[in-house]
Amino acid sequence: METVATLHKTHRKCLIRSEAAIRRHPHEFSEIRKILNRVVLESVDIDAYYSLAERLVALMEVMGPGTIFTQYFLDNIDPKRGCQARYFRFMCLDLRSQISLLVRRTERPHRLRLISSFGEAVQQGE
Repeated sequence: METVATLHKTHRKCLIRSEAAIRRHPHEFSEIRKILNRVVLESVDIDAYYSLAERLVALMEVMGPGTIFTQYFLDNIDPKRGCQARYFRFMCLDLRSQISLLVRRTERPHRLRLISSFGEAVQQGE
């Protein structure tokens, strides 16, 4: 059984990999967001579901393993892996929410740590 500390550490690694994937694949990330917005904010015909889901899955796979895109959502969005059409919009809404949190996290100023000449760490920023 995993401890809470282990889960936090795993989640942190996932976020770091996700941020790197977004920097490496900005076009794919932008397209993922467009598809998610379309699914969540517009009415999507059931006939368009399969092609939208397949395109979204292909883009998510480009983002790489160990990211928020593949850790949980890939299996739950891919119709070939058991996702059902009736849950697609909910999964897209949840992924969209996770992406919003990730984007907000990346926009916050990072904590900087200055190392003085004497080897002691000094915290800067928030």
